Amino acid sequence: MRHRYCFFGVVVPVLILASVACAAAVPTASPGSSTAARPTDSPAATAAAASPALPQADDLTLGQAAGKVLVGLTVRPAQPGPNTLLVYVLPLDGPAAAADVPLSLAVGGQTVLLDTCSRTCRTANVTLTGGEHIDVVAGGASGGTAAFDLPTMPTPDGTALLQQVQDRMHQLHTYQVDETLGPATPPLRAAYSFAAPDRMQFEFRGRRDHSVGRSDPLYTRYSVGCLEG
Repeated sequence: MRHRYCFFGVVVPVLILASVACAAAVPTASPGSSTAARPTDSPAATAAAASPALPQADDLTLGQAAGKVLVGLTVRPAQPGPNTLLVYVLPLDGPAAAADVPLSLAVGGQTVLLDTCSRTCRTANVTLTGGEHIDVVAGGASGGTAAFDLPTMPTPDGTALLQQVQDRMHQLHTYQVDETLGPATPPLRAAYSFAAPDRMQFEFRGRRDHSVGRSDPLYTRYSVGCLEG
């Protein structure tokens, strides 16, 4: 028996805030902005933003996956000598479930006890010289090991390099991004193509969508496609 499933094209206006997704495609500078928690923010986003494990200025922060658990490792003050390690943990079920994820930490193969500083935060005080190998193990069926190799400390300031990258990006008129999103099984693979001043094309698992901006508002055009089986 043959079945035919069709996806029909639509054009949908999107709020002006969605236009920030295409800002990098336009070679103009963006004004500074600040973001604060709002009543409409999701509880998960608010809880994650409140974690004391999130990095601050002058911290050294690395990220890695431990199975299906996101792990962030922050070293403070990231200088040779006594340091505080802050481990940010975020499972697929969100920040509310982070307290139930068992974590263990090893620095140079030596186990270090972790203290709990919030649902999503674990901490330990260690002495570092730079170049250490650190393993963070998340227990449970969805867990795994996040491995980190610390750079030489103190690490150089990356502000000038970041500004150089930003300046180069704003000179581009077209660019492409290939992205793999996990820890979904199988991972979601996406390809994005941007062209100034107002065009973006993205493709997920063979489905192709187009976003076409005309200043204000931004319009999204979904393509028509059929599957037969």
